[in-house]
Amino acid sequence: MSRRLPAKKQPLKRLPLCVFVRQAEKHESQQQFIATNEYAHMVWHALNRAVFGGVLEFPDKIVVQNRKKWDFWGECEGWQRIRRGEHYTKVIRIHKTLPSAKKFIEIMAHEMVHQYEWERQGIMTHGKNFFAWKDKLAEKGIPLSICV
Repeated sequence: MSRRLPAKKQPLKRLPLCVFVRQAEKHESQQQFIATNEYAHMVWHALNRAVFGGVLEFPDKIVVQNRKKWDFWGECEGWQRIRRGEHYTKVIRIHKTLPSAKKFIEIMAHEMVHQYEWERQGIMTHGKNFFAWKDKLAEKGIPLSICV
């Protein structure tokens, strides 16, 4: 009688951002998109490399879930270690069921801009520093707006 070894966890695929954007645009007519944690992690890494030059630290958590009481699609929660003067991202939360995969990528990019602001400047806004990323994201086919 042979025993099966537990399956090894496969590393996340490191696909370029353009692959996610192209796939999302191809399937944009779908009724809805249901995200997974794995997809969220892959999109986060692709955006970090392509848009932010790999400088962002992976948050403590990325949470993909449906929440009835949310009146928004996502949020970025930043914490600080006051004694060290450090700002870090505790969690990025994104709604699991969205109108499209493209919308998921837009929301992740939006929250990552907040992450960049928090980790580099200690603030999160929808002001000048936030919209400084608009052109860089547009080059990748991702609009940046307040109402995502």
